[in-house]
Amino acid sequence: MIIAKYLHHLSICWAVLFLAPAATMAFDVTFGFTGVVTDVDAALAVEFSPGEVIVGSYTFESTTADSDPGDPVFGIYDNAITTFTATFGGDYTVTQGLDNDIFVGNGFNDSYSVFLTNPTAPTVAGLNLGALFITLVDTDSAVFASDALPLTPPDLSAFEVNVSGTVFFDDPDNKSMNFALTSLTLIPEPTAILVDIKPGSFPNSVNLKSKGVLPVAILGTVDFDVNDVNIAKLMFGDPNSGAPLSPVRSAFEDVSDDGFEDLSLKFSVADLVESGALGPLTMEAC
Repeated sequence: MIIAKYLHHLSICWAVLFLAPAATMAFDVTFGFTGVVTDVDAALAVEFSPGEVIVGSYTFESTTADSDPGDPVFGIYDNAITTFTATFGGDYTVTQGLDNDIFVGNGFNDSYSVFLTNPTAPTVAGLNLGALFITLVDTDSAVFASDALPLTPPDLSAFEVNVSGTVFFDDPDNKSMNFALTSLTLIPEPTAILVDIKPGSFPNSVNLKSKGVLPVAILGTVDFDVNDVNIAKLMFGDPNSGAPLSPVRSAFEDVSDDGFEDLSLKFSVADLVESGALGPLTMEAC
C-alpha cells in the first residue's frame, strides 16, 4: 500500500491528561492557597504593604516518607515539595529554593507547616529572602488522626490558634513580612480525555486525496462530560509539522454506544493536507 496515499495506524496525542493513580502508587498532589499581608517590617515596605493579596500553590509527592517514623506524633516530610510558587501583590513571586519540609503534628497540638529554606525571589532593600513558612495550629488536637502526610487540604476553620505565614529576610534583625492564610484548597488532577480518530474503523487510515471529512470523537465517560469542552479552541493536526485546524462541524452524540454523550468532530481532509497539518509521514496528530 502506498504510504503517500494513506496514513496507517494514525495515533492521537490530543492533550491526554491522567487521573491520579491509586493511593498505593506515587502521584503528585497540589494544594492552592490564598492569603493577605498583615504586617510588614519598615525596611520591607518598599515592596510589601498590608492588605496585599497572596496567591500560590505547591505540589508534593504523595508517598514521601516520614524522615522520623519512630516518632508517632510528629511527621517530618523532607523535600516533599516538588514545585512551589507564591505571588505577593501581583508583582513579587517566590519559588522553591534549596530545601523544604512539610511538618505534621498530632500530639498535644495538631499542626501543619510548610517550610522553605532560601527560596528563589528578588532581593528587597538589598536583602535576600531567607525562609518562608506557613503554620496552622489547633490546640484541641481535633484535626488529624495521625502524623501522616495529608493528601487533602486541612480545613483552615479547624485551626483556631494560628493560620498564618511569615517571610524572613537575611538580616541580623530577622526582618520579616507576615500574612494570614485565607484559603487552602486541592487543585485536582485533570480527568483522562479519550479521543478516537475515525471511530469504528481499524486501521484508522486517512486517504490524503479525499475531498471529504475526517471524523474525530472526544469520548465522554462517567468522569468526563464533553459538554465542558470549549469547541472554539479545538485544533487538530500533526504536532511536528504544519498548522492545526479547527473542525468544520461538531455535534454531541453517543459515538461509542456506551451510554455516554461524545463530542463528534469533522475536519476537512483537503484543508488539513493543504495546511500541512497532515502529510505522508504523519503518524500521530493532536
